[in-house]
Amino acid sequence: MILTLGYFGNWLELMQPFSWPASIIPVIMAGILANRTIDMNLYQFLLILVGILMIHIAGNIVNEFYDSKNGLDTLESERCSKVLLEKRINPEFALKTAKILFVLFLVGILPYAWFTGLWDIIILAFIGVGASFYYTAPPLAFKYRGLGVLSIFITFGILLPQSVYYAFTGIFSLYLFWISLPLAFLVSAILLGNQLRDIDYDCQIVTLISYIGRDYGVYLFTGVISVVYLLPFIYNNRVS
Repeated sequence: MILTLGYFGNWLELMQPFSWPASIIPVIMAGILANRTIDMNLYQFLLILVGILMIHIAGNIVNEFYDSKNGLDTLESERCSKVLLEKRINPEFALKTAKILFVLFLVGILPYAWFTGLWDIIILAFIGVGASFYYTAPPLAFKYRGLGVLSIFITFGILLPQSVYYAFTGIFSLYLFWISLPLAFLVSAILLGNQLRDIDYDCQIVTLISYIGRDYGVYLFTGVISVVYLLPFIYNNRVS
């Protein structure tokens, strides 16, 4: 198959670059905090950033694959991507590509752990890859069991920044945990907003919003957004 601009555009649509800030921001936040503790190497930072983006992209592809396969995504639904539904990219090939990205990331972690001596980072890497893959992949499929919001809250809001900070410094940070919470709630709010938008299309699966209903879902969404803005004021008052 000849790689054309259109073909590249299909892959770009499938990789969903609009969602990448959810990974990039935690990496930057952890990097800034780590730089206050150590003299951080820019190449090390970029290497970790690329690795995290690989997991995020692979996870996006797996999510699209299983949403399409399980009938959650249809040509009539208002979805961000219909690349796999319209077979502009072969779905099985896309899933295989995602698995290759996961494997490349895990293989790349080995020399990083060797040179830094941070062998525990291998465990964190497997947890991250597992959380990304099994977000929609069976048998866990967190998204289809009403655990999508909790999974995203923990993965992007807590696990990701702590793992990146550990990769830089070899330690975990309670301070980073507290300042990561607004981001964790914000990312969760994005998912809640998507579930509110798609509540009529998500009747085949259990989501948090479909479980509690539209009205309570609006209250929850509003509350989560409010927490995002309240936490910085709470932190500032405690510091003052």
